[in-house]
Amino acid sequence: MTQNRKDFIRVWRRTGILFPMLIAILSLSPELHAQQTLWVGESYKCDATSAVLGLTSDVTWTTTGGYLSLSGSGFYRNVTITQFFSGSATVKCSWKYRLYSGDTWKSQSKSWTVKCRENPVSISPARLTLAVGETAYVSYGHQYNNSYTSAANAYFSSSNSSIATVSASGLVTGVKPGTTYINVYSRISSAANAPYCTVTVTEAVPKSVSLPASISLIIGESKTLTPTVTPSGASTSFSWSSDNSNIATVNSSGSVTGVKAGTTRIKVTTTVGGHSAYCNITVKEPPVDPDQISIPKELVLYKGFSYRISPTLQPDNAETAYTWESDNTDIATVTGTGTITAKATGTAVITVTTENNLKAECKITVSNLPDNITESMITDNISIIRNLINKTLDKSY
Repeated sequence: MTQNRKDFIRVWRRTGILFPMLIAILSLSPELHAQQTLWVGESYKCDATSAVLGLTSDVTWTTTGGYLSLSGSGFYRNVTITQFFSGSATVKCSWKYRLYSGDTWKSQSKSWTVKCRENPVSISPARLTLAVGETAYVSYGHQYNNSYTSAANAYFSSSNSSIATVSASGLVTGVKPGTTYINVYSRISSAANAPYCTVTVTEAVPKSVSLPASISLIIGESKTLTPTVTPSGASTSFSWSSDNSNIATVNSSGSVTGVKAGTTRIKVTTTVGGHSAYCNITVKEPPVDPDQISIPKELVLYKGFSYRISPTLQPDNAETAYTWESDNTDIATVTGTGTITAKATGTAVITVTTENNLKAECKITVSNLPDNITESMITDNISIIRNLINKTLDKSY
């Protein structure tokens, strides 16, 4: 006979309560041990009130094993599993009691055994082969789809991030040749059996190659073309050819040399994969000093506005540097690139000079804006005209 029942019999004998009634009451006494199996995230109310007799004191709750959280007060606690564990855990409520005011305090407790249901996690695909720099996604799922799957907090991990990395969203990136494993861990599944994807990283293979769209050369000039391979880091060598070597030649390093005036194409081909790209080549005659320069003879500008002058040289292949000068900077100034700014009403002369001392002049007349025109109106119209020019000259606009 348990200590509880002995205490009850002693009390009822002292108080003269009928023995059959005592037997009936004792037969209703609850078991002091219970068992529950829960999902991670699922809660169960452990309630010890049915086991309480007489006066009570010093109520305490303890847990042993597992990953459990408790909330509540008094003789009940809501027990929640926070992470998968194997085996079992114990929740125990302990207290002191006495059956009447003159009785001595005795100890009592009630325990619950808590076990955890596993919701196994899986990873897909089981294998991946990537080139260096290539990417692919892995994903995960759980065997049971229930309201507690949200407690999984699953995450990916690479066993060797120097070979392949993995992001929080499952994006795997090949870093260098080798083999590694991408595991997925879940709080609702056994970490000891975490599934994995075997990732094999190989040398990067070219999938495409590109060159600058065009370059210009003068006869005898050389420029080196640098191919861009996708993916970056792909290993390959190149072969080169010219559509017309009478116009421009190319060597095995991609160095292009202008031979005579005209246009042609340079072709590059990857030795791995056979991918090709072209660059348009324009070869011009060597530049000469200009023998003639011209700019507008006169310009009228409103105060506060700017205008850029572009000189015209003869012959067409003439090249030179310029110097610019204003004879009255209070009226109009000019920059080294020929941009004139109207400062005040009046007139000024802008002079441009070539390296071989050819000169041209433009008379600038600066006036105030008409009364019915504002600066913002002119600025808006300039923007409209600029957009129209862009649309005309740029087909991709």
